[in-house]
Amino acid sequence: DAMVDQHPEYRAALAHEREARQRRQQLYRAHQDDTSDEDKAASQAKLDEANRLLRLAEEDVKVAEQRAIYDIVTKADVVVTSAISAGQPGLTSTTQVPEWDTQRVPVKFSTVLIDEASQVTEPAASVPMVKGCEQLILVGDQNQLPATVVSDKAKAEGLNLSLFSRLVLAGVVPVMLAAQYRMHPAIAMFPSFEFYDDR
Repeated sequence: DAMVDQHPEYRAALAHEREARQRRQQLYRAHQDDTSDEDKAASQAKLDEANRLLRLAEEDVKVAEQRAIYDIVTKADVVVTSAISAGQPGLTSTTQVPEWDTQRVPVKFSTVLIDEASQVTEPAASVPMVKGCEQLILVGDQNQLPATVVSDKAKAEGLNLSLFSRLVLAGVVPVMLAAQYRMHPAIAMFPSFEFYDDR
């Protein structure tokens, strides 16, 4: 959001919208002050035009925001988001060609890395995968916290199983990291012995 807020095209569109809104407010106040029917009719026509211009300026802000996001994403080496946020409209718009910008080349996220993948539900994990994923990297630990699902019906349908855990159950052997940097070796001994065959 901060990068979009600083994008020149988006800032210009916001400034234009602000001016259009101020002009509309001035005309509205003048319309309220008019007393004769002729003055009211003339000021109403000006107010209607100001409303039309304000609506156009608001649309311009939306388009400028989408263009800014596209510009930022296409220049980025890495895009970081949560699994679900990968489906948010701003990011999704970068993978499509809008009618107002037919020269745009849709963005493809060919490599998707999902961290803490054993805690991400399978439907949530699928969101970033549909953006052109050719290589999927799941980082997680099926022996730690499972995916959080509060709905009993969803649990009954198997939606409390993460894609990571489903693949492990299907026979995909995860690569185990040999070094661990998060805890003191004395503390790491218990889970190493208890859950990871003393590795």
